[in-house]
Amino acid sequence: MIVAALAIFTVLSFWFFIYMPGKTLSTILTTLSIVGVIVSSWFIVVNWKDHYGMKQETVTTTKFIYPTSASEQMSPLVYQPIGSSNKHQVYVYRTSADAKKTVHTQADAATKNKVVVTADRPYLEVKTTRWVYKSGAAKFWFASQPK
Repeated sequence: MIVAALAIFTVLSFWFFIYMPGKTLSTILTTLSIVGVIVSSWFIVVNWKDHYGMKQETVTTTKFIYPTSASEQMSPLVYQPIGSSNKHQVYVYRTSADAKKTVHTQADAATKNKVVVTADRPYLEVKTTRWVYKSGAAKFWFASQPK
């Protein structure tokens, strides 16, 4: 919506400057619409650069996991580090003790996977951090597609 406001202020400033009869009224309305263009542009840049009107929200989910091998002597936890700095890992596990297929975690910038091993059994802790709008007004003005 902020982009639409920028377009409207731009068209209005052109129309007021070119087609408005009366020099004084034309100057006042043109000045106000140019101020609208500047303010809209500033909010677009601040939202793009600093996520104005948004906040980070972290959602943590945990679930018990089972090893990939059914062997009683060994219960391996299989993971693959992603990248050279080993900041992200993809874990391979089963969702139940009798599951035939294995599943794996996702590795992306918003998700952090961590396996915690307790005395009884391990569980997977997945923390997902996303940007969300602070209010309905921020969503109205800055959402790229209104819903």
